[in-house]
Amino acid sequence: MADDETDADKPKSSRAGCARSALLALGVLLIVVYIFTQAAGGDDESDEEEARHNAVTTMPRVTTTLAGRPAEVEPECPEEDGSSPQTLMFTEAPPVCIDEDATYVAVVETSRGDFEITLDQGSAPLGVNSFVFLARYHFYDGVSFHRVLEDLLAQAGDPFDPGLGDTGAGYRIAQEPPTAQPPYPKGTVALANEAEPESTGSEFFVVTGEGGDLLPATYSVIGEVTSGINVIDAINATAVPNDDIGVASDPTVIESITIDEE
Repeated sequence: MADDETDADKPKSSRAGCARSALLALGVLLIVVYIFTQAAGGDDESDEEEARHNAVTTMPRVTTTLAGRPAEVEPECPEEDGSSPQTLMFTEAPPVCIDEDATYVAVVETSRGDFEITLDQGSAPLGVNSFVFLARYHFYDGVSFHRVLEDLLAQAGDPFDPGLGDTGAGYRIAQEPPTAQPPYPKGTVALANEAEPESTGSEFFVVTGEGGDLLPATYSVIGEVTSGINVIDAINATAVPNDDIGVASDPTVIESITIDEE
């Protein structure tokens, strides 16, 4: 929200030693705050919610794909057949590139198998539009699930080293908080954010278990896994038990995301 949802900056490889140690220490500190708040029984509801958010969203990043960022380009709607060249940085949020009357299904091919996400425009039209836009520009190709927390979430969606600056595709959009209850059951796909009104970025997470009940209803729900939940279970199985950092024992890589329009 796992960036964002979720995103602590990770240092460039040239300064990985000291900076990574500092980030790990920060992550451990945030986890301790989270556990203490839970044990205290939530005397201060707002503090508890903030601790929950921090425990999920500000842990150190552990995997990256690209060390540098290309030049930003003006956003234009990609080809619907997926033939647009891979594009990774944009000057601003995309225009509306989806049909409000259509249903979109994202076919996510990973190194551990394939799963499908039926997208929900009614819940988060801005989020769905952004996700479809980025997927059709092959933004997510080759990106790993960099954070896997057991029975809670598997998060992916940023091909860059956050230590280079702003994370994601170069733009942010507004949160679209869910209204359904519970907001994040297993199989829910939501966008990560940084707990600010306009801080939703490119990262997304899949809820992998009952731990989704711990999350505050601040993350835009863009859909649900409607096929291949066994793949989500397999990704969840790579989480290290009782590890709150989220380093997967065997990272899962997104090979491609194809958008089908119905």
